[in-house]
Amino acid sequence: MEDYRHPLLQKRSQLDFQQKLQTLMDRDGIDALIVLNPQHIYYATGYLSKAGAMPGLMPGLASVAMVPRQGEVVLFIIDLESAEAQLQTRHVQVEPLPTFFFVDDGTDQSRQERSVDFQSASAIQRALNAALDTCADPLVGVEMGALSHSAASTVMAKIDSRRQVDCGGLLTASRKIKTAWEIEVLRLGAQFWDRAVRVIAPQVEPGMSLLEFDGLIMKTAWEMDTRHTLTGVVAITGCGPLLTLCGLPRNYRLKEGDLVKLDGGCAHLGYTTDICRVWSVGKPVPAKSAVFDVLYGGFQRGMEMLRPGVKLSDMYHACRSEVEASTNIPSYPRGHVGHSISVESTLEDHPWITAAEPSAFEPGMVVSHEMSYAATSNTPHEGSYNIEDTFLITEDGHERFSFTNEKLEWII
Repeated sequence: MEDYRHPLLQKRSQLDFQQKLQTLMDRDGIDALIVLNPQHIYYATGYLSKAGAMPGLMPGLASVAMVPRQGEVVLFIIDLESAEAQLQTRHVQVEPLPTFFFVDDGTDQSRQERSVDFQSASAIQRALNAALDTCADPLVGVEMGALSHSAASTVMAKIDSRRQVDCGGLLTASRKIKTAWEIEVLRLGAQFWDRAVRVIAPQVEPGMSLLEFDGLIMKTAWEMDTRHTLTGVVAITGCGPLLTLCGLPRNYRLKEGDLVKLDGGCAHLGYTTDICRVWSVGKPVPAKSAVFDVLYGGFQRGMEMLRPGVKLSDMYHACRSEVEASTNIPSYPRGHVGHSISVESTLEDHPWITAAEPSAFEPGMVVSHEMSYAATSNTPHEGSYNIEDTFLITEDGHERFSFTNEKLEWII
């Protein structure tokens, strides 16, 4: 079969991901997994379904993966995407699901009459049937948090409640330590966005509207994508008095001394980038520079602790203490100062660097360390601040994927 995958995806070893999941299944005594979240299906199979990730479409409608404790993963996917899935995956069994789409493969079965409904339970039912066939009286892990009410009813009717468990925690745990391929993709993504922001920043000036700013971000990112790895641009901006994560176009015009924050980044082959840069439009206001410097001091303190064996909670307290020792930010009740990154569409993945996180850093983790802060017009340092870079935890410390600016007055 000719390989139509992206050159970097051709380097992805499906067996590495399958083995990670099956090792955890052995640990927990689970015989089969029912995977519903589109990002988790991508992790388990190497196929990222566009239909499965459509807004408003319940998980499990367009695609479901069944992971057995032994053998290949089975992907149940709508007929419109099944041929593509077969071309894009290796060591995965692809089973098409009939829908209202008409995909003619020359057989009488493909030419049967079709309903306009997706028949939401059919994908899950087929995956459950496959799971029940893996062995006698199997223990089945189901991604409970992704189940709709009707899908949950299907599971309850099919499997005795004593033989089903929630596998959400297992799926999260599987993503914690990255494969060599994941590290390569996450490094590429962080370095790409780092370069992109350095192209964008010098073009931002007083009088530019946020409509023009958003357009500049998109234009720059897609034009720089010479390796064709982008699968989406996830730019979160905070400019001047506008501190929010608003996803709608805004026509505010930047003023001298405003802060510009560009957070998030891009999705590269389905993996998210999360770094942030904040800088001043023109000469920075001294009060804002003072706040930035305090946050950068906390960021540096955190970097010193990015190594195996350090508890995430200890790093959180160290960063917070560094900031709160200042007079500029005497109270810093920020919920976290970083997080893992992976295939999650929210940019942030477990574990978070929080006051209560008991785990320690391990080699192979990829994390974003950030010091975020926002101030309204009631303060002399109004603006949205964040200093954030991405790091790989190594055997003896860390590798830094990106390099933030050290001052608000960013000369590039």
